[in-house]
Amino acid sequence: MRSLEVMRRAWSGEPVNGGVLSPWPGCEGGPPVLLGAWRNPRWIAYAARQCAGWVASGLYSSWEDLEAGMRLYREAGGTNAVLANVLVDLSNKPEPGSLAERATVSLVCSPDEARVRLKRIELLGFDEVLVVSPGGALDELERVRDFL
Repeated sequence: MRSLEVMRRAWSGEPVNGGVLSPWPGCEGGPPVLLGAWRNPRWIAYAARQCAGWVASGLYSSWEDLEAGMRLYREAGGTNAVLANVLVDLSNKPEPGSLAERATVSLVCSPDEARVRLKRIELLGFDEVLVVSPGGALDELERVRDFL
């Protein structure tokens, strides 16, 4: 991934294409880079070896995809796995055709089932979970937080 190499050089203050960045004190080297890779073994391994983490998607991955991806990621030495796009609807009544209805790995379920699914995510080995409320229901997000 040549672009990432160029960004890292620029963030380190090296000249790139005739220009030089002056990083703010404490920001040398740039931000940690996490790579999203849903099913591709090449990119999951790349995330483990070259990035600060791997981001999988609850919206686009199956439980089997996540299990296989985690195995690849950990075998390649990855240490920071994030599961993003985990939709929350504890009423378990998603709108027809909505993302919540189509999500494969989600918390679109009863509160008791949400606890079970969060445990499954933990057992798969994810270090972080990013939950999303399609309707912006802060109270549901707070309830999920309290499950942890």
